Amino acid sequence: MKSYLLLVSVLFIWLFTSQVMAQKFIDFYKVGAKLNQEQKWTQSVEYLDAALKISSTDTKAIASRTGRPSEYFPNRELGIAYLMQGKKTEAKRYLEKSFMDEPTDRAKEFLLKIDPNWQDPRSLAEIPKPPKPLFEKEKLEK
Repeated sequence: MKSYLLLVSVLFIWLFTSQVMAQKFIDFYKVGAKLNQEQKWTQSVEYLDAALKISSTDTKAIASRTGRPSEYFPNRELGIAYLMQGKKTEAKRYLEKSFMDEPTDRAKEFLLKIDPNWQDPRSLAEIPKPPKPLFEKEKLEK
């Protein structure tokens, strides 16, 4: 009986902690995105970086406290904040990460501001050709 209560308690604590952490990164992201809109770049970087430490993948829809889907693009917004601070190298890294996670016009717009010749790396990838099969005669000669 004691082991059952212990198991239930541990499970409850684990579920509660994961819910709190899940909501925390959404809150960090929302504050950071709002600070971006207010052009408070340095403060924005702190909140967006905190959100990324918990969840580092950009996505169009995540569950929120209200149950409605909410967007989550901390890499993109952090890239924009870095660009506005003149840190183009960091900006490009975060914007490209965001674009690879979930392509958006906003990420592409700022990537093109950094590098007007930037192209979607997914369209540049080439599929390697398989090696030509060796026939029996070629195998014997080798």
